[in-house]
Amino acid sequence: MWLLGSNPFRSVLSIKKPWVINLPFQFQRMSDHPSFSRLWKDYLDAVSPDLTRYEEAMLQAARAVSTRLGVPEGQLPQMILVPNPLQAPQIAEAVAVDERVFLIMAEPELESIVHEMLHHLLAPGIMAAKASIDRAYALWKPVRDDMMRMGYESAIRGGASLKRT
Repeated sequence: MWLLGSNPFRSVLSIKKPWVINLPFQFQRMSDHPSFSRLWKDYLDAVSPDLTRYEEAMLQAARAVSTRLGVPEGQLPQMILVPNPLQAPQIAEAVAVDERVFLIMAEPELESIVHEMLHHLLAPGIMAAKASIDRAYALWKPVRDDMMRMGYESAIRGGASLKRT
């Protein structure tokens, strides 16, 4: 479940989030720069003392979801936590690449990790219930704009039309 390799963004070509569409090109450009290896080493040196906290949060989240939902840990999404000490601590970014979910965060917040796990566990059921979700539009219409502003538009679009009426 835990991975922090030498290049965590190697396979981002299938990502649809706007902020990362150009990431493969930019990351390749950055990693080709002569000082990248030194900067990557400095980054690893900076985050390494805290990795135990991140690993423990990942394990706690997996245990909590597995126990509460009865999902075997082997069926949980592969979460790859990427510490970003420069990111605002209240923000967590998640990017799904194939069967992996890169979770980029400043602090190892248990709630954020569980939140992202649940997105990926519940998505198939939400997609299967598209017709029912569309019929219940009046129930979630009050939060529609907030959900879209928070970046849920593409995720919900698969499960509901997010139509404006």
